[in-house]
Amino acid sequence: MTGARVLALAICLTLQCAIPMREARAGDDGQTGNASLRSMHYALPAQALADALDAFGRMTRILIVAHTPMLTGRMSGPVNGDYSAQEALKLLLADTGLQATFSGADEVVIEPSPVTQVSSPDTTTPLAINASAVDGVMTGGDYRAYVAMIQTRLTEALCLTPLARPGNYRLVAQLRIDDAGAVVRSKLIESTGMRQRDAAIGQTLGKLVFDSPPPPGFPEPVTILLRPPGGGVDTDCSQFGG
Repeated sequence: MTGARVLALAICLTLQCAIPMREARAGDDGQTGNASLRSMHYALPAQALADALDAFGRMTRILIVAHTPMLTGRMSGPVNGDYSAQEALKLLLADTGLQATFSGADEVVIEPSPVTQVSSPDTTTPLAINASAVDGVMTGGDYRAYVAMIQTRLTEALCLTPLARPGNYRLVAQLRIDDAGAVVRSKLIESTGMRQRDAAIGQTLGKLVFDSPPPPGFPEPVTILLRPPGGGVDTDCSQFGG
């Protein structure tokens, strides 16, 4: 990763990052459209910000990517009434020093507001979602090096698999890694939109063997979020000969 280019692949080490919101989608009632613009009724009291975002994600079925330590100690604003998801998030994050950036119609990254980034540069979490800013990466230990290695090996494996090569699809999947560094279980949380590609990704993930076993205390399962390139996000397959 060089210059302003950032990887489209993010890794989450806690369930809060992606899975509760994605599993809720399995019971979709058929509604379509931009989830960020659809209006609905909210009755969310002021509470711990992490709990408020979790409740918001379950209600709206919007995937939320957030750096857990950044949420610690912050309280949400109350949200009562009929609002779009964008409006509700502004109220929920009022006076927290954080803002919501929609990276897709139903995908949000929580990050420090510009003022917060200037006044507290050490706490910024860029939209790039670098390994150092991935949810849970500092929970119970410093797992940045291991997460970066997973990110590299996953990107390489996907780039070298024609049907799984990163492109205009989004992937949310889970991995479990054994004491030898091998993936012993993989699960696609939702389809990428093509059955053959889903199968190719499943086979690719299932064959992965990482450079080393997980460090002590490493939280599992590991959640993978692959976003389509765009908006400054890119996956460079050329470095792997793909």
